[in-house]
Amino acid sequence: MRDTVDVLGSVADARFAGYTFEIRPQGTQRWDTLLVSTALPAAGDTLFRWNTKAVLDGVWELRVGSSDNLGLTGYVQVTVTIDNLAPSASVTSPAKVDHVQGGRIFTTFGEVELDVPPNAWPSDQIVVIDPLRQPVTPPVGMPPGAIWGSSWALEAGDPTLDKPATLILSLAGAPNVPAAIYRVEAGATDTTLVPLGGARSADGASISTTISSLGGVVVLYGANVATGAGYSGARGLDCQPRVLSPNGGGYATRLAISFDLGKSGNGAVKVFDRAGRLVREVVEDGAFPPGRNVVFWDGKDASGRVVPSGLYVVAVRFDGETSVASVAVANR
Repeated sequence: MRDTVDVLGSVADARFAGYTFEIRPQGTQRWDTLLVSTALPAAGDTLFRWNTKAVLDGVWELRVGSSDNLGLTGYVQVTVTIDNLAPSASVTSPAKVDHVQGGRIFTTFGEVELDVPPNAWPSDQIVVIDPLRQPVTPPVGMPPGAIWGSSWALEAGDPTLDKPATLILSLAGAPNVPAAIYRVEAGATDTTLVPLGGARSADGASISTTISSLGGVVVLYGANVATGAGYSGARGLDCQPRVLSPNGGGYATRLAISFDLGKSGNGAVKVFDRAGRLVREVVEDGAFPPGRNVVFWDGKDASGRVVPSGLYVVAVRFDGETSVASVAVANR
């Protein structure tokens, strides 16, 4: 449900005395009364005009109670999803991902985004993203002084991906604190954290990485959360999807460029055409932490124009070493 909706109904009781309209978030106990009326509604008439923008997005229960002059009350109750704010309900967890086309899944308030490329699964999957509780005892691999941030459980019937998916987590409330994404692996007796790394967005509001399997993830904050293997340059350069359509012609509208770093450092990510001409500096002298990092190209040149269809080269340069990959733009 979006915006203002009409709640329709009728009363078939000769002893009608009045009706109430009440709502509550699903799972809570207290009902909030929005209307009390003693007017007998006509059959199929509007009982109440509900402005759903006055409540938060999510699952709500609403009920209409009809009372008679003997003091008896009967209720009719329904459950609805309010969806006024992005991301829309169609892509909010739980959501179905078409294995051929891929898809993007969000939590209700956009704290998590999972971008699955085409053909990452052999069959369609229902993806669920739920909050994950912090372990009672400190997990193995928790860096000294680290602070546990938002944590999430990503689940599907088949947790293993044939192509890496891009994971984006919000850093709301802590945009300037050092942060990194860790995998949460729950064992029989303890919980272990495995560093995944992560690159901050330009505005510092989110951090992103890629994952090859679903499971638990957490954002850790602190000076010691970014750890690396120590090697130079970027490794494991990958671009997903390999075909994009900035105009929205049936393919993804943005390219996820991911790579591994063995240590923190500054580097550049650029896009060239087949003739070697610079098309876009996606990142110029940007600071990146060790681990798996992701940046995005929207298929536009330095002037903000959508690039022509054709082949392009993505170049990632760190520590004087350059890695390249080819991608295709197909505008329709």
